[in-house]
Amino acid sequence: MNQRNFRWANAAADSWRPTHRRCLSRLGMGLPKSVLEEPQLFVVRAIDVPRRLERYYQRHYINMNRLQFDRWLLSTVPNKVEVRLGCRLHTYESQGDRFRLVLVRTATSTRRQQESW
Repeated sequence: MNQRNFRWANAAADSWRPTHRRCLSRLGMGLPKSVLEEPQLFVVRAIDVPRRLERYYQRHYINMNRLQFDRWLLSTVPNKVEVRLGCRLHTYESQGDRFRLVLVRTATSTRRQQESW
């Protein structure tokens, strides 16, 4: 594992907002425990010592391990689907029962490259 991947894999847990969870729920998917990270706090106590104020804030997100989440999400992709990592969607168009995708490589290349599948 190179230094860049090591930092990414061991970075602090990512947060996930309720809208993201609702999206997965609509697809009939739930997050497995293996992607969750501790602590899972729902209320945070904030103390302003100089002003002698104390307040509780509700947290609307969960902590998770992004690398584990990505691996889990990729494991749900059917075998007949070709997966392209290190790209982002640029444009797409419908062609009957298929889609034509134009992707932009984002991984290690410094110049942008467009590929069409």
